[in-house]
Amino acid sequence: EDSGPLARPINTFLRYRKEKMREMRSKNSKISQTEISKLTSLLWKKEPEEVKLKYKQQYQEEKDKIEQEHRQQFYQQQRIRQQQHQQR
Repeated sequence: EDSGPLARPINTFLRYRKEKMREMRSKNSKISQTEISKLTSLLWKKEPEEVKLKYKQQYQEEKDKIEQEHRQQFYQQQRIRQQQHQQR
């Protein structure tokens, strides 16, 4: 049974951006997505590793959960990618 493509976890920066977007929107509801992206990018670069680690851990937890739920499909896709890579 094929349940479609394997879901992907949200990457670390997008998790951070989503959280910061809520904060920024609560302070300024008219801020644009472009401005949010620019500001969060600057903030992310300045964040200490321990802050980034929180988002990396969330990413890894979601990735592990997805892999566990779809282990068979994950390995099938992994084999296909390896075969495609070998054919290049």
